Amino acid sequence: MELHDFLENVHCIGFDMDHTVVRYKLPKLYDLVFSCVSSYLVKYEGVDPDLLSRKVEPEYTVKGLIIDKSSGNLLKIDEHKRVVAASHGYKILSQSEIQQNYPDTLPDFDGVHSDRFFCAITYFEIILCPLMLHIVDIYELKGLSFDISKILSGVYKGFNFHFSKWGSGDFFPAIQADPEKYFYKASPVFISWLHNLRKKGVKTALITNSFAEYTKILMEYCYGEEFHDLFDVVIVQAAKPNFFLKKEPFFEMETYITSEENLVKDLKLHRKPLPIFAKGNVYNLIESLELVYQSDHPASSSSAGSSMQFCYVGDHIIGDIMAPKNETKWKTVAIVEELAHLYNSSCHSSHRHWGSFFYHNNNNNNNNTNTNTNTNTNGEKTTGDQFHTFYAKMLRTYADYCCEAVEDLVDIEHHRLDRVSLHPCVVLKPLQS
Repeated sequence: MELHDFLENVHCIGFDMDHTVVRYKLPKLYDLVFSCVSSYLVKYEGVDPDLLSRKVEPEYTVKGLIIDKSSGNLLKIDEHKRVVAASHGYKILSQSEIQQNYPDTLPDFDGVHSDRFFCAITYFEIILCPLMLHIVDIYELKGLSFDISKILSGVYKGFNFHFSKWGSGDFFPAIQADPEKYFYKASPVFISWLHNLRKKGVKTALITNSFAEYTKILMEYCYGEEFHDLFDVVIVQAAKPNFFLKKEPFFEMETYITSEENLVKDLKLHRKPLPIFAKGNVYNLIESLELVYQSDHPASSSSAGSSMQFCYVGDHIIGDIMAPKNETKWKTVAIVEELAHLYNSSCHSSHRHWGSFFYHNNNNNNNNTNTNTNTNTNGEKTTGDQFHTFYAKMLRTYADYCCEAVEDLVDIEHHRLDRVSLHPCVVLKPLQS
């Protein structure tokens, strides 16, 4: 199978941690983040206390929605940067209202946060969508005026309060107290696969933006206390996408508990035991890994041409997929839990208005019963007036492969390679779906 060949020809595989090698119980995560930020807004920013009685709306926990900071509207954008679905609080905007408010494409929109738009493309950011839904609804039901920009400023402060420093706020203590509530244990099959990769001489790297302490808690719960034996190098606080864009220095940490960081002038990966590294950049990492590879494979290093081929596996479309593809031409594997929705129409039930992360179908908005099947310019089968979303297009552009979970990379005999849905990106589709 071609994916076997793809992995066989890769000499180093980098892995993201959150939502990649560590899988969250998303409803519990959403509840915790919502509680943290809403309590901050009420306590410190003067937001109406009715917010504390509101719950997370599953209908609005949709990856890929955009918040218009000028109005508080939630938007869905297609591959041509057109607004194709929108809501203001609980009010679903009609197509005529969308056309009135967003008559043109959004030419300056590039998929990342900007002065006007906030992009909910991570499972932490998603919670801002139901949060804004409730805030708009509470104030408009009571006929009260509110300043969207001020509330969003308070939201950012709330995120900083709970997430920007280890041990601050309520999020990290809750995770530390009960990791079983928020995370799935890693499968023994995947753990064995990581061990086998290293035995075969494939270098493995854990590269995460998370704090060292948070990394320790999650990885020890999911993989055991000796999780670092699964990787040739562990890098925390990597600040992706800048890890792939800038030449920031590495720092060395003696333990996963915050300690004095020592500037690393020469990244050497031959030492045993290998320390934990923080920050840094992909260029120094490549140089160091190539030295290790040449030492392990002297015959290969003497031949002409470059020696190592790299791959990165992660869930963040910008930091884990677009950045390594653009800057280093690495192979990329996108982890997209929403693939369960792509192949199982019953999974759409909780996202009735917003529909799929991958597609938008105008039937969602106008109750059109047209189910004519068409073939678009990429050879894809579509139903009705259906087209890719903006972020599905990014996956198509920057990911080589796409799968629902990292375990799919192990069990590929039970998948088929779907070359149509996100062409030219190849999707690992479970055979039983």
